[in-house]
Amino acid sequence: QFDYEVRDLLVSLERDKQKTILLKTRSAQYAASPQDILYIETLPKKHLRFHFQNDHMDIPGLIGTWETWLASQEFFRAHNAYLINLSYVRKIDGDCVIITNGETLPVSHRRKKELCDAFCLHLMHIH
Repeated sequence: QFDYEVRDLLVSLERDKQKTILLKTRSAQYAASPQDILYIETLPKKHLRFHFQNDHMDIPGLIGTWETWLASQEFFRAHNAYLINLSYVRKIDGDCVIITNGETLPVSHRRKKELCDAFCLHLMHIH
């Protein structure tokens, strides 16, 4: 049932890219705009942690699914465990990304060039 709910949610997200998404746990619901997500991190047991400026939320799911759904929202999978919102990238330094809140996230060696290209395209679109 969770897969169907997420799929329906993301179909509506694709229709209206400014629409909020609903992240659900067993005990809470959180409405978020994709633009508010700093990055998504994989956790054990098929769970994900959605990181925001001052909060995070853990939900069941697979990062590959969200990678597909958020590709049009300027997210990039820089590492097997991280899907990063390019709007929050401050610096790409070696095999790391430093995001605007100061956190450092790893970058896969094989994805570094593609990340740099995606980041440059992102910067060209916002300026």
